[in-house]
Amino acid sequence: MPRRRLCSNGPRRRKALGGRRAGERPSAISNWRGRRRRKGRNASRKRKGSEATWSRSIRQSASLTASNGVPRDCRLRGGIPMLERARTITLCMIVKNEELQLPRCLDSVQGIVREIVVVDTGSTDETAAIARRYGAKVIEAPWKGDFAAARNEGVREARGDWILFLDADEALDAEKGPRLLELVQHDEYEGFFLQIHNYVGDGSQGATINPVLRLFRRRPEHLFEGRIHEQIAAAILRRQPGAAFHLTDVPIHHYGYRQEWVVAKDKIRRNAELLEEALRDEPNNAFYWYNIGVEYLRMNRAGDALDSFRRAKGLMDSDALSYAHLLCKYEVRCLQAMGRWEQALERLGEAERQFPEYTDLLQYRAACELALGRREDARRSLAKAMNLGPPPALYHTEEGIGTYRTAYALGLLNEEEGEIEEALNWYVEAIRGKPSLTPPLYRSFLLMRLSGRERRIGDWIRSRLREQSPDAFLKLLGILLRCRCGLAVLELLKRPEGRRLPRSLRLETETEARLQLGELTGAMRLLKPHGTEGRPELLEQLEWLERVEATGSGRKMEAGRSGGWRSPLVRYLAGSGMEDIGEAPWRQLQRLLEAAWASGRRAAFAALLERWDALLQHGLPVKGASRGKASEGTEALVRSLSSIADRHLAVLRKGAASKEGAALLPMERKLLSIRLKLPAEDGFR
Repeated sequence: MPRRRLCSNGPRRRKALGGRRAGERPSAISNWRGRRRRKGRNASRKRKGSEATWSRSIRQSASLTASNGVPRDCRLRGGIPMLERARTITLCMIVKNEELQLPRCLDSVQGIVREIVVVDTGSTDETAAIARRYGAKVIEAPWKGDFAAARNEGVREARGDWILFLDADEALDAEKGPRLLELVQHDEYEGFFLQIHNYVGDGSQGATINPVLRLFRRRPEHLFEGRIHEQIAAAILRRQPGAAFHLTDVPIHHYGYRQEWVVAKDKIRRNAELLEEALRDEPNNAFYWYNIGVEYLRMNRAGDALDSFRRAKGLMDSDALSYAHLLCKYEVRCLQAMGRWEQALERLGEAERQFPEYTDLLQYRAACELALGRREDARRSLAKAMNLGPPPALYHTEEGIGTYRTAYALGLLNEEEGEIEEALNWYVEAIRGKPSLTPPLYRSFLLMRLSGRERRIGDWIRSRLREQSPDAFLKLLGILLRCRCGLAVLELLKRPEGRRLPRSLRLETETEARLQLGELTGAMRLLKPHGTEGRPELLEQLEWLERVEATGSGRKMEAGRSGGWRSPLVRYLAGSGMEDIGEAPWRQLQRLLEAAWASGRRAAFAALLERWDALLQHGLPVKGASRGKASEGTEALVRSLSSIADRHLAVLRKGAASKEGAALLPMERKLLSIRLKLPAEDGFR
């Protein structure tokens, strides 16, 4: 009987892989070179490039199966091979000072692993105690500068049939993680590749995705190799040339490359030092040269990274290593960082011929073409990437390439060309690809406002966006306010979904929309009858604006008035000290500054600007302040001043506006291009 596939990703998802998380060598399947020598016999079955060697890596091991393809120690249940004894999983980890992240990791494997073995290499915090609370066996092992040695300490103590290894900054996917219990009952494989989702930067940039061998059968000879970026797949294959692996779609979420954790753990410097030491011992190790190139690239040392990648390329057989596609992409990234766009395009051409299904290369090609001013070429490359879709699961990729990220790039490209409707269509495509994605909404609303289509936003939302739940509606209102679309907000509040909002929330939203439109007096009339429900601190801030405008100077109010204000921000604005201003007040200051200008309160505007500048100049004395908070204050001020500048440009547009729905006039197109380039909130953190 035919064996049932273990995952439902389709035939191409069963290819063999050697993907990797930054840091782990993908599977170097031992028979690759031998199979490629048998050209005559295999020529009709080969695919283009080195992908041909990958597709045969996962196969049945004869020693584990009977003649009918079913493992000998299985029985059938509903046509599916099942083992007589349920196989168990041991989680193995190495940790040091991971008290903040470890609970998330251990929570994610509850009910999946039978045993937890934690090797602690010298924690001085509560890491070991937390592990024991989860029932883990904790092994105290001094750090020897060797990750494989530390991993193997835990592997030797494991008693489960299978070993899952995770780091403390990782978590098994809540939805698909339990499938591991099903996978390990199938005895024809030596290991399973899981999909590592690496969240980078501050988290708003999405994730890179690599298939990595993370679940393998426990055998005495299955031990990790490599001082840093330790590997297990190559070690298994060296001892079992007939070993077979299976590619799954089970995700592991990796947060260790989030900006705050990289800084806190000093990971880049640590990794580079360990790799430099390893290369002194093994100067011809291609994998170490590759990984040190990755670290140099993270350190913005593009020249050193490029040299390292080329050194790795010269030492390896690119057809025998499944991270060859990633090496090509990193070479291109180095050339892009160095502004060598033509050379990057040449390298991309070579890589595309070798890896024709690798969609990431088309996205990188479009970036080069845009940098060289070849906009139509870039448009074609992005369209081809959308048509190709995400690359097969055997490739390291970046989340959204071939789907929402590529669609967003096409939206930006059409926006810059003044093709408004086409840009909006691509932004909708991006939202459909990832409904939680907010940048396409920001660009859509901003584009519609700046092109004179703000009154159409409500109908556009109803016709183009599928989800209309109360939470989604509230989210849309918030984004519209941040895009300064007050007119659209007022129109939406009149609709049934707007009338169903809680009264206090509706009141607050309408007040902010009216302030954006310069209706300061109307906003105050709206707030006054509602007492505490009507945001008394906001009402007080608006009263301060009116009093400053009446006196003509903020300084005239300082004497004797600062003590009468309840709001800490208003006390500061009225001239009190900076000792207790509360939380970082940037959003409130933005609202007041823009409302003052929109309503013609120039004296109040000048007073606000002076006090905002003082906050930035004197070290930002707010609770929990930091250098990052000061930077946020500067960015908020720039966005507000840009919004005010945009009001002036909007006046110019009125004299050069085309009829709605018609093509933009030349002057209108230029003004729109300028206004779209002004700093504005874009949905990225």
